[in-house]
Amino acid sequence: MKNLFVGLLPLFIFQVVRADEPSCPSFASPQDVLACVQKNHPDVLRAEAEAANLDALDAFARQRPNPALDAEAVSNSEEDEAALSAEASYLHTFEMGGKRRHRLDRARAQKEAVLARVQKTREEVTLSAVLNLYRLRHLQDELHAVEEAQNTFGTIIGQYKNRRQLSPEQQVSLNVFLLAQSDYTLRKSRLLQEQRALKRYFDLATGADFPTILKALPEPKTAWPGLTAAPPIAGALRKEAQADLAIAQAELALADSDARPDLKLGPKVGMESGRGRKNRSLGGALSLDLPLYQQNQGARALARTEARRAEVNLAQRDRELSTQWQTWFEVYQDAVASLRGMPSLEQMEKKHQGMESLFERGLVQSALVIEAHRQMTDFAESLNAQELRALEALWSIYVLEGSALQEGL
Repeated sequence: MKNLFVGLLPLFIFQVVRADEPSCPSFASPQDVLACVQKNHPDVLRAEAEAANLDALDAFARQRPNPALDAEAVSNSEEDEAALSAEASYLHTFEMGGKRRHRLDRARAQKEAVLARVQKTREEVTLSAVLNLYRLRHLQDELHAVEEAQNTFGTIIGQYKNRRQLSPEQQVSLNVFLLAQSDYTLRKSRLLQEQRALKRYFDLATGADFPTILKALPEPKTAWPGLTAAPPIAGALRKEAQADLAIAQAELALADSDARPDLKLGPKVGMESGRGRKNRSLGGALSLDLPLYQQNQGARALARTEARRAEVNLAQRDRELSTQWQTWFEVYQDAVASLRGMPSLEQMEKKHQGMESLFERGLVQSALVIEAHRQMTDFAESLNAQELRALEALWSIYVLEGSALQEGL
């Protein structure tokens, strides 16, 4: 029994460690992978933790000042006769100048700022996840082209090495193919390094097995949505600047209200005894700070400066976001225009396969064999890079418009 417990202990510890990790066991489509990343990426989890208890901001702003109890007792004796006087007042604070209302305005603005940061994080994660999904599919295509070239070169090199004697031209061809094979080995190593980095990304964001991710990669995009005139910018970047302005304006209103002193008002009771008499008194007490030395001018001046800064920031943010939208729009139009009419990798692969038998039978000069494979791999890289550029522009536009979280792959 002891041995069984010892054997199960590591498994139990492993399950506890894995309990907090994201888990998306299976994916039916690339959209499922994207949804899993949007939910479980560490950046999203950190942002959502910040927004976990936004109601506390309202609760804090609604708090009223506690009442104050003021009591005083004096005892003295004169000619062997004791005298005692005592007074007590219970004061309730009435906030003047709308302080509580302005605190609630600030709390609402702070909530909007937090929600804008959460949305911004989700949009950034969505953009990176979309690009990484497509890039992972691109790497599969490029690795296939490189491996195909390596196999062809390996077959031809083997044929040369099996010959008893090589002519000078054949010896040169053999050396050229060996050099080309080494070059493609380096290309493959670079692609595999990039693939491993993406594997770690999706492992961190989904917790799913990498083969499961590879089965749910998006197909080459053929239908590109049309974009027209720039719509109103309503993404998280603008909401963040709007919330910043709302906070600054609420702080200015609070600074102005702090110039008005609070009123403390409540009942007051007193008692006096001595010399054979005992008197009781009942009345009211009032306390009010007199704004004779200052009226919060310094804090109000700083708040006005901050409000002005926030106004300028929002105006400039609008200009920047409009410029960014126009830039991404032009990039998108150019990229999509270049992709239209281009043959797909599948079409080029079929044509290339028809030439493979000619390559392996030695009916084509070595320079043409190497050039054909180089053109194939370069075309795959260029086509994939242009597709990725168009996707980056499209989803960056979605982010600026505030629709990235509602769009599908």
